[in-house]
Amino acid sequence: MDICTRLRRSPLFRAILLLVIVVPLLVMLYTGGEISSGSHYDTSKHHRSRLSSEKRLEDMLQRHRDFLGEADAVLGSLGNRSSMLLLAESESKKTIYRASQKSSGTVEKNRIGSSGSDKHNSSHAECINILFILTDIRGRRESSAHLFLSSLLKSSNAALCCHVIADTSGEKIANAFLSPRQAQIQTIFYDSEAIAKRVSAFVTDLRSSFSSGPGNYFNNAVFFIAPVLHELLPAGTSSNAVERVIFLDTDLKLQADIAELYDEFEHFKPGQLVGMAYENQPVYKHLLAQYTALHPDSWLGRPYPNGIIGYNSGVILQDLKAIRQNKEYLSLLIPAKIKQLLDKYMFKGHLGGQDLFTLISLDYQEFFYRLPCQWNRQLCRFWQKGYEAIFDKYYQCDVPLVKIYHGNCQTSIPNQ
Repeated sequence: MDICTRLRRSPLFRAILLLVIVVPLLVMLYTGGEISSGSHYDTSKHHRSRLSSEKRLEDMLQRHRDFLGEADAVLGSLGNRSSMLLLAESESKKTIYRASQKSSGTVEKNRIGSSGSDKHNSSHAECINILFILTDIRGRRESSAHLFLSSLLKSSNAALCCHVIADTSGEKIANAFLSPRQAQIQTIFYDSEAIAKRVSAFVTDLRSSFSSGPGNYFNNAVFFIAPVLHELLPAGTSSNAVERVIFLDTDLKLQADIAELYDEFEHFKPGQLVGMAYENQPVYKHLLAQYTALHPDSWLGRPYPNGIIGYNSGVILQDLKAIRQNKEYLSLLIPAKIKQLLDKYMFKGHLGGQDLFTLISLDYQEFFYRLPCQWNRQLCRFWQKGYEAIFDKYYQCDVPLVKIYHGNCQTSIPNQ
């Protein structure tokens, strides 16, 4: 129910109408006097002009109809303005949101700062919320993005709400693929530069610990957004609230309906907030080498099932509603707490948000659901050199059907 309907039905609104409409009407009929805007009831018989009761009643009712029309106009304006609050807690947040919206079977394009209302519904019955990033799309990354989008559309029959963090070129690519399917897909664009500015406040003190330097691809602040999606996407009880979201890399090839992946949320145990597949390489054995040298009995960095292997962020399921309500988990995202974990494990990463999720999981496994590897079959073999003897223990994914291939580190994806 929108704000206009709620306000019209509220007891306070009805009381106001009673005072403004009914009471003056009763006074007029009782006194036989004339009540008009800007005038008073004159008790002087010599200066008062009486109207017939029927004429007075008709005039009063017309004024009341005019009043109700003005009230509806004001409430309608409030309803439109309320939609601007979707991601507008401050002026800076107003600039990050623009949407392609579905209305009566058509798509209405809203530019940045538009006051159009957002009609998408985030429930599974209406649409599945997915989010991906399309920035700096050129060369190999452009062909990967094309494969990702085409496979998403080919394999998925469910209604989708696509949240796309994009620059200008990324938005064009997304529209080229998604616009023809507007009856099934609603697309909500977020300006990548504005998002980066918001996230920068979170990563300023952490970036040096989770990227390999200014020139590194993962140094861009947008690659740190996954841990803070609960703050970026709309919350609350309105129809536009996003309670669950699937975060996807764009170097993926989907071979199963995204609705099947969404059903993995149903396997979350109480307290589990984030679903990710294990990393398929000994990345974190390498990054935790200093710690494990001092703690040789630790199982950190060891392959599954006898160790904590770390997670890969190519596919992430996030229960945003549960995250927003979990004070302990939220406390782990405070920079001071992250710094404690970095120091404890002598950790220096280079993969942005993936490293942060893995770092948190070292002490707080209970917040994470292990997504089966067929939903994120990573193909990169970068870490095979130097770890040949143990590499296959990390890389194995013995499943009859791979549902999502992940061509990380620009690895070619099988054409099947």
